[in-house]
Amino acid sequence: MKTRFTEKRTYTWLTVGAAVLTAFFVPVESLVAADSLEVSLADETCLQCEPLVLTIALHLDEPLRETEDPTERIAQQRRLRRRLRGILRRDGETVCTFPVFDTDFVASDDSGKTYEATCVAMITERPNPKERVHRYYDTPGQYTLAVSGRADKLESNEVLIAIVRAHGVDADAMRLFRVDEPHAGALRMLVQQEVDEETGRAFAELSELHPETPYGRYAVAGLALIRFQDTIAEHGDKGGTGVWEPVARELAAAERLFTGKHPLREKVLFRLAQVRVVCGDYAGARKYLAAVKKDFPRGKLGSKAEDFEKKFSELEEQNRPNGEQP
Repeated sequence: MKTRFTEKRTYTWLTVGAAVLTAFFVPVESLVAADSLEVSLADETCLQCEPLVLTIALHLDEPLRETEDPTERIAQQRRLRRRLRGILRRDGETVCTFPVFDTDFVASDDSGKTYEATCVAMITERPNPKERVHRYYDTPGQYTLAVSGRADKLESNEVLIAIVRAHGVDADAMRLFRVDEPHAGALRMLVQQEVDEETGRAFAELSELHPETPYGRYAVAGLALIRFQDTIAEHGDKGGTGVWEPVARELAAAERLFTGKHPLREKVLFRLAQVRVVCGDYAGARKYLAAVKKDFPRGKLGSKAEDFEKKFSELEEQNRPNGEQP
């Protein structure tokens, strides 16, 4: 079982291509010299190999400038497209660095100068940079964590984090969670929504045996989101409740395992709204979108909820029997 989707875009390649090349050679320091990063953690204590929830604030010295010039527009957009890494330190010494994905910055206020991204990250390292072999950093202890740009000199504040040894049921769950450690299977499941067959079986076992552990809930959510993508790939928006209700049950089970403003909860709620629309349950879709808009008003999907509701409201009106009142 392996899923990967690529959005299709249409460009005027000559114009945009020239703009990309020109913007690419603008020195990064000239774009970001006065910008700053700030990081915070949802929880300052985590178990070994447990995913972290990071909130990263990007403070711009000057708001993004609106411009019709394609070169300048791409140069401005680059300020929000940061390739970031996490830095784990102990007693001031760096013990490992790890990638931070899904940093789609969205405006967190109306000033145009502060943007935020909340994402899931895992503390991994590659002992040999020439080989694509990953290892989860799992040594218990007290650390500090910061986020920095991979291509510029920006580095955030440092926050305290304690890595705690997993025991009992949690230890059993962790062993299943890290089954595909050399290929970062858990990270690929969460970030790319893809998993191979062998790893999928391990995560399915983890979901069944230990769903409410810190590891099991990620397996439940990851597999539910993959199930959604696989069903879309096979059936599109067809199939009705017979096809989509099992998907809805898996997503609903995942949503119950996360609270507050966890980024996976935002994604699961939005997918649940999409499933309800496909099933013709527009009231159910509005219920899930209301939760997205309430808890993630400026989130990556929360900002799209209003437009999505407008689109399916038009579909609802088209499908309404003649004479039936809204």
